[in-house]
Amino acid sequence: MQLLSIAKALETYQHLHEEKPKFGNIGHKDFEPNKIVILQNDGQKKVGTPVRFDFYVMILCLTGGSIRNVNQFEYNIKEYSLQLLPPGTIHSFKDMYENPRYYVILFERDFSNETTILDFHNRNFDSVDLDLKKFNKVKDLYEEIEYELKSDENDNFKYSRNLLNQILILLKREKLKKETTTKSRSDLICSQFLSL
Repeated sequence: MQLLSIAKALETYQHLHEEKPKFGNIGHKDFEPNKIVILQNDGQKKVGTPVRFDFYVMILCLTGGSIRNVNQFEYNIKEYSLQLLPPGTIHSFKDMYENPRYYVILFERDFSNETTILDFHNRNFDSVDLDLKKFNKVKDLYEEIEYELKSDENDNFKYSRNLLNQILILLKREKLKKETTTKSRSDLICSQFLSL
């Protein structure tokens, strides 16, 4: 299966997004589909064909939910959940609930300079359910990234990178909490062994 670039993925999945989106940097005058893209789906129930991306995809579920297949694993995505899909994974989805709304960030491998955090996420692509306070914090960070990418401020990409890194760190913390509360000791050892 071919690895899709951000530009090719946007072309392939253009039917999932609004033509003139209110949220995201796609319609911005200086938009180029490289490094980082932020967008929102159109709120209609859809089914996504299996694809393989050459970039990271971070999905924040605002409302609704879906079944996401990542490689051989299936995840039930609910509202207030956050998931990061690393490059090279095979990904498809089926929206299960009415009015599914997602904020999505697509970013290239070299956009974030947090390589150790990305290495952690490359081995662990579970979704996490956020409590309302953390969900609102992450949603605010997404909206701030969107503002920065549309602005003409100095260092807007650098600032966006720092905001993205905050989300990546928060996601790592939530995954580590989830691991210790839901897995038995033998499951943790097995998981660590497989990661190595």
